[in-house]
Amino acid sequence: MCLSKVFREKNEDEELLLEEISSVEVEDGKLLFTTIMGEEKRIEGTIKSIDFMDNRILMEKQ
Repeated sequence: MCLSKVFREKNEDEELLLEEISSVEVEDGKLLFTTIMGEEKRIEGTIKSIDFMDNRILMEKQ
């Protein structure tokens, strides 16, 4: 099973926000990430890129 990690741009680096993400939805202008265990987290922001080969979701710096 391939689960994703969510990163956010931070200066010159990337900050890991979440792991084991099984789904992403847009809800009221926010991104709703759900983990394999059913934990949900809403984050305001925009997705910059998704790499399915590396299971990475990169959010833009805010």
